[in-house]
Amino acid sequence: MSRFLVRCLLEELVRRRDELCIDRIGVVIRPLRGLSAEERFRREVARSHVFAKLPECWTGLVTA
Repeated sequence: MSRFLVRCLLEELVRRRDELCIDRIGVVIRPLRGLSAEERFRREVARSHVFAKLPECWTGLVTA
């Protein structure tokens, strides 16, 4: 699955979390180039334009 589609799916889950009764979302991401999985998520995934319309605190719902 492409990175873009995965990001779109994550955005949809975060946006519809109340409707779907989601408290936390776990993502599997491997560490790379000296970055932990959490650091990589915040630097490479969370900054994507796909998440621009979500509130700033949305990353608190995700565990890498």
